[in-house]
Amino acid sequence: MPPISGVWVLHGGFDDHKSWTDKGDLEALTANTDAIYVLPETSWCSAYSDWWNYGSYGAPAWEKYLMGDVRTLLESTYRANTTRAIAGNSMGGLGAMKFAAKYQGWFRSAASFSGNVDPLHDSGAPGEPDKPGQGCAADWKRVWGDYTAQRHIWEQNNPYTQAAELTGIPLFVSYGRNGLVESAVYEQNSRFVAKLENTPGVDVRERYDAGAGHDWPAWSSAMSWALRDLLRSVGVG
Repeated sequence: MPPISGVWVLHGGFDDHKSWTDKGDLEALTANTDAIYVLPETSWCSAYSDWWNYGSYGAPAWEKYLMGDVRTLLESTYRANTTRAIAGNSMGGLGAMKFAAKYQGWFRSAASFSGNVDPLHDSGAPGEPDKPGQGCAADWKRVWGDYTAQRHIWEQNNPYTQAAELTGIPLFVSYGRNGLVESAVYEQNSRFVAKLENTPGVDVRERYDAGAGHDWPAWSSAMSWALRDLLRSVGVG
């Protein structure tokens, strides 16, 4: 049988690999579509990154695990080809956009739903930078270091800062403004979209719903909005 295209769907903080099926209706949304849906497990506070660990690196190395081990396993064991799209909610939106920017040519499209797309607040979003690692009671400086002293690491992992690398593929950015968390998400995403729209070579579609919150009904709806085009980008549908 021929290899199959894939759609990677990344979970957010306080969730796991089962959340998109248990809470996000992904099985119903994707019924009768001929694609592999990849729902990898990471920790609540992975930031989809290889942790800095005060310069020692080592475990956890989530990026190496996903882009190396998981990708190789899919291609060698599950008939996955190298035609992929990627999407994610909240922390998973951070992962989707940072991987699409860093691994150009690996993903044919990328979507972020209520994504943490500017944890550094490089855009001028209000407040201090978001501190990864705290969701699982880890020392947040283990992840990317201090946002002043190790700013270059933060910038490498910050989708807003890497906007110029998100060229040549369709991008989908969905967000709302309902509730404290999603209001902060709005500040990041509205600026992110504005930067993308003013970056040559970037193709971005925006879905803004002021009444949408930081919750599964909003993310499931956002996935239904983006899914057909995600699949089209990998030759499915």
